[in-house]
Amino acid sequence: LDIAEQRGLSDTEKQAAYELLQRLERQSRAREALQKAMADPNDAVKLRQALEEAEAAGLGSEDLAAAREMLDAETRRAAARDALKSAVSSCDAARLRSAIHEGEHVGLGEEELAAAREALSKLDGQSLARQKIRDAMSSKDLKDLQDAISFGESAGLSDGDLADVRKLLEGEERKSHARQRLERAEGSGDIKELREAIAEAKAAELSAAEIARAQAALNTAERQENARKRLKEALSAGDSQLLRAALDEAEAAGLNEDELKQARQALNREELKAVARRRLQDATASRDKEALQVALDSADAAGLPPDDPKVQAAQKVLEEEWRKERASQALRSACADKDIEALKLALDEARQASVRPGDIADAEAVLRCLEAQEAARQQLQKAMSSGKTEDLQRAIAVGEQAGLSTELDEARRLLAEEERRAVARRALQKALVSRNPEALQEAIREGEAAGLAAKELEPARAALASEDAKAKARKRLQQAMASKDIGQLKSALTA
Repeated sequence: LDIAEQRGLSDTEKQAAYELLQRLERQSRAREALQKAMADPNDAVKLRQALEEAEAAGLGSEDLAAAREMLDAETRRAAARDALKSAVSSCDAARLRSAIHEGEHVGLGEEELAAAREALSKLDGQSLARQKIRDAMSSKDLKDLQDAISFGESAGLSDGDLADVRKLLEGEERKSHARQRLERAEGSGDIKELREAIAEAKAAELSAAEIARAQAALNTAERQENARKRLKEALSAGDSQLLRAALDEAEAAGLNEDELKQARQALNREELKAVARRRLQDATASRDKEALQVALDSADAAGLPPDDPKVQAAQKVLEEEWRKERASQALRSACADKDIEALKLALDEARQASVRPGDIADAEAVLRCLEAQEAARQQLQKAMSSGKTEDLQRAIAVGEQAGLSTELDEARRLLAEEERRAVARRALQKALVSRNPEALQEAIREGEAAGLAAKELEPARAALASEDAKAKARKRLQQAMASKDIGQLKSALTA
């Protein structure tokens, strides 16, 4: 300015130069303050103040763009931190997952995500514990119930959450003890022990089917005890009719031959029984249903008691053969109906009934195929719900391998849409790196066509707007410089 005055410049020229100097100095200070604020991006207030001063000082968008992006990123991180705190307080697993995902997306560190991850892990553990409890209560297996309760306690479930399963475990333990006592009583054949065991079983609410064998044993034991009394009374009385009746009762009750040896009149009957037993043995060896039924009818006609070993063996074989036939039919029906649960039950019954291994193997192959298809459907549903490309690709491959057809059409359509969005995202990233206006415009159009959210398109739109503004500013500056008009030049420089 001193030199300008010495050279005789006018006050107006000096004033213009002085104002330009002040503006340039203010811009220099604003640029320096902005750089310092950007060095500490966590101080959003300081960065915002520096931006406002830089804008007031007239710095161009090229000086402000990076700072604005940094301020926007810090604002998103602050919002993500607030969302994390709120999600932790809510105890809502979905909100926690969403908040953690957003925190990861905006670049929060693991220490800031730790509390939310811990809370989500706890909620997931409790959810798994509840599922284990439901499964155990469904199976009613003692070990499963005990393990589920232990797992639930470790996962922090409340006493209220565990009350039902604990009650069920107590009931099942009572039933288990009652079953063991029933088994011991059946083995002993003691009437008193059988009565007490049956009473305990009824108190434990065992089913009639589970009590039936012990009840039958009790009935048999009581019948045998009564038969011994009658036989003793008949022998003492010496009455043939009473003795015959007592012998019939004793044989029907299963008394051994030592207790009947004084009943000489039973000799002929015993010979008939011997013939009947031989027929039963032959029929049992043949496993022919018709021969077994005839032999059983003959044994019954000869007076063999139901608990006679030959009768029991023949009856057992006959029941096994009928069971095998029913099991085979059920297996064929379940395979034809393609009902997984019915097929599992039919297979269990078929194995227990000793159905031909080839038939079982064929049914097991059908079951594996049906289960593979069901698993493929479930994986397909999960993949379609997640919308992830990798999940959809894997689920479609599994479905094709399992033999699914039209059920894959929707998944294939979703996969095609996801792949198109992925291509659009890559094009956006490439255009953002190149900052070429034509590339940005094309990438934005493709992103819109692919259905990308406005938030994903926002950076490219901002970059395109910035590049357009730069192009217009360059054009105005070039025109002003070409015209050599001071006013236009000043206007172009201050725009």
